[in-house]
Amino acid sequence: MQPIVDGLEEEFGKTVVFQQINAGTGEGYKIFKAYSLFGHPSFLLLDEKGNVLWQSVGEQPGENIKAALVTFLGQ
Repeated sequence: MQPIVDGLEEEFGKTVVFQQINAGTGEGYKIFKAYSLFGHPSFLLLDEKGNVLWQSVGEQPGENIKAALVTFLGQ
């Protein structure tokens, strides 16, 4: 998944903030629980207020994540 995420970050990084959270750490675990995530990897698209716009669990084709980004960015 890392190459896919890296590619999306390169393409959308000027518009979207990408964060990778490790649920095995104290802070990461809090975020994992706050968004009721139940698997790894998990992907979230959040608006500027932290509201979930899109969520997916498990490995995803890059096209799925890109489609969600494009939809919510209005591109």
